[in-house]
Amino acid sequence: KGGWHDAGDFNKYIVNAGITMGMFFMAWEHYGSVLNNIPLTYMPNTVAGYPDYNVSAYPDFLKELRWDMDWVLKMQYPDGSGKVSHKLSTLDFGGFIMPETETATRYYVDWGSAATADFVAMCAMAARIFYPYDPVYAQKCLDAAKVSYNFLRANTANKNPDQSAFSTGGYGTTDEDDRLWAAAEMWATTGDANAKTDLDN
Repeated sequence: KGGWHDAGDFNKYIVNAGITMGMFFMAWEHYGSVLNNIPLTYMPNTVAGYPDYNVSAYPDFLKELRWDMDWVLKMQYPDGSGKVSHKLSTLDFGGFIMPETETATRYYVDWGSAATADFVAMCAMAARIFYPYDPVYAQKCLDAAKVSYNFLRANTANKNPDQSAFSTGGYGTTDEDDRLWAAAEMWATTGDANAKTDLDN
């Protein structure tokens, strides 16, 4: 559960989420006093069968971002390595159908360094923005960001994911700008000296 479908299909992509979440988080930091007053009545406080999802303390705008962050966090490899899967996808694009009728199996795709860096940036932003409303969840985001950031610092080569089994959106990209964004958000959230060095260099 969680996450937003892509533009024309029901797959979910980390690099695409990074662009969207980054803009929405930035909008909140610049215009939160305005966005806080816009009701989004379709966003529930709880979801049946989803016990970890309780966003009653969140402003409506941030409830929407929390919905995507829950999925983003699931894309980090569970082995503790810090790698992040590039996308969650069916093997082929589905038909022009409603999402509830899309029943093809979706797969976690190989990790990529750009996706891992975008994951770091999103988690670091979530940590500082969600903290006033949900410090426990904010810490979860920060912990995840640190694991993946340490991985990136130890593995500096660009790594494109193996998507040879998939005909869905590739969204391939080199990671220079993604790593820069990751460093900027880690520094903004934590003041970490390593992140500042990475940003400056």
